[in-house]
Amino acid sequence: MQARTLKIIAALLIISAVFMGIIGYKISQEDASKNRVVSQAQAGTAVQSDFAYAQKLFIANRGMDKGEIITAEDVQLIPYPLIVDGSYTKAADIINKKLESKVAVGAIIRNSDFEKQSTLAPHINAGYRALAIKVSETSSSGGFLQPGDLVDVVFTTRASKDTYNKSMSRRLLKNVRLIAFGTDVERTDKNIVITDCKN
Repeated sequence: MQARTLKIIAALLIISAVFMGIIGYKISQEDASKNRVVSQAQAGTAVQSDFAYAQKLFIANRGMDKGEIITAEDVQLIPYPLIVDGSYTKAADIINKKLESKVAVGAIIRNSDFEKQSTLAPHINAGYRALAIKVSETSSSGGFLQPGDLVDVVFTTRASKDTYNKSMSRRLLKNVRLIAFGTDVERTDKNIVITDCKN
């Protein structure tokens, strides 16, 4: 009777050992697969991180106004996660260049910051257009007109065969706002009057 009991106990121990071995094997396989997933995720993160900082570009260290010349102290090369069209990666491309527009602190320096902006467009109201008219010193009030003045545009012709030997004057536009006096808003050349005329 005692021998039979020992055989049963031995059989149970063998069966439990087999079960324990199977369970241990499954646990080790799960751990191995988890380790593979973690290592792959870490590798993927490393690749993404390297990609994110592969692009470097210049930003403004301080706010700068139009007309300022950029110095090395005004800009900083930083890692940037995205490719920005028109940005700069070489200091030689921007140092000692004159800004044509205002740049805020922390803004990316772009090639559009160095392109001349229209000085006239911001002064033209919606629904209006600018008109250039050639004038003489006499017809332009002796050169004393200033941007913002209201003027009348008068067409004058001398006596000729086409006008039956009669001179003629006709007002074409009344109370038109003068946007600029000269070929450029900032120039002193007084040959062109630019007016604001509605469509």
